[in-house]
Amino acid sequence: MKNIFHAILIATPIAAIVLFFALTGKEEIKQEQRLQQATQKLDEQKFDNDFADAWNAQPPGAIEKRTGKVAELEAEVATAKAKRDGLDKEFDDMHSDMKHAISDEDARLSAPAASSVKATKTSLQP
Repeated sequence: MKNIFHAILIATPIAAIVLFFALTGKEEIKQEQRLQQATQKLDEQKFDNDFADAWNAQPPGAIEKRTGKVAELEAEVATAKAKRDGLDKEFDDMHSDMKHAISDEDARLSAPAASSVKATKTSLQP
């Protein structure tokens, strides 16, 4: 019975860690997809602008409109990169916190076992 209890105590934090990293990875993938989509839209807009400038005579208002669209897409790319970097930092911080929590838990679980053995020996001595 005691071994089952110890197995549950060990398995529960491990399952929580695995679940945590799986959910964090899912969010990172979504953010990376957003960044790729924004970058692709920006590249397409720049190509369209270059093509229109090379082959068509555009009225002056159209050029400013296209320039505004490029600036908007560049801002979207910058925002996506900032979110990705924020997620990376948050992931690194949480990973570090998890390492510290695991080492603290290991130390806590190891210490009572040693102290309970000493207490048992002390209580058995006359």
